[in-house]
Amino acid sequence: MTVAAQAMIWQSAGLPGQKHQTETASGRCMICGTEIDGEAVPAKRIIKSTTVGDSQLFRFRQATHFCIPCAWLMEIGKGRPGNFIASEPTGFELAVISVESVVQDKRPWLHIVRDLPQLPPETPITGVLTTDVKIRLWHRCQIATIGDFGLYVHAPDYDVSEWRHFDLVDLLRAIDELLPILRAGYAKSAAYHSLFNDYKRASRDPAETLRLESTLARLRNRPEFLPALLIAGVTKEEKRAHAKPARHTDTTPADRGEADPAQLGLF
Repeated sequence: MTVAAQAMIWQSAGLPGQKHQTETASGRCMICGTEIDGEAVPAKRIIKSTTVGDSQLFRFRQATHFCIPCAWLMEIGKGRPGNFIASEPTGFELAVISVESVVQDKRPWLHIVRDLPQLPPETPITGVLTTDVKIRLWHRCQIATIGDFGLYVHAPDYDVSEWRHFDLVDLLRAIDELLPILRAGYAKSAAYHSLFNDYKRASRDPAETLRLESTLARLRNRPEFLPALLIAGVTKEEKRAHAKPARHTDTTPADRGEADPAQLGLF
């Protein structure tokens, strides 16, 4: 039997309990479509106008129950799971995009994806990479593997919300190519659209900016580019360490409003 991604997330989290009373039911889960033949949670105990947006739409569905994994995920908490990754051998892990986050129970995505190549290629995995943790996205997950990688990517600022397949090795390579650009102080939006949108930085060294743009031109149309851009991150210390000093421009005496000794006595 094929396991739904939601069941895999729940299993990787250690089969946690959920707070609602269950009852015996048959049919399919209202969210993931998994066949139900046993304990389930009546949808009316979860779907309410105060807890679910567009709750009236659920009334059009013939299904009447939630499977246990989806019931747990629906009630996991405000802003959760948000960013996460789940795999059977390593478990369920909450994540953050910022590399300077102080959240105790969440590791930066950058650290997480760098650990993943240690797992066998056939390892099942799923997850959500999002810039907006307020909305539920876990129900859109699919099951991927380390060798056939993918994540649900939600980035409204870039008009993207989709399950995206990409190669994990290519993702890590793209991150390594993006990090020097971010250390130079460019915003992620500039890397996505054009570094020349940041005139102040790009004008300091146009030749270097063109070189960086040639790197980005190879990446921008690839499926791993946006996930890599979201995951890549640098600290303020890294930016300061790589900051270039202001370009010094020599001035002549005339530029400074002074007399040029070489020209004295000509007129």
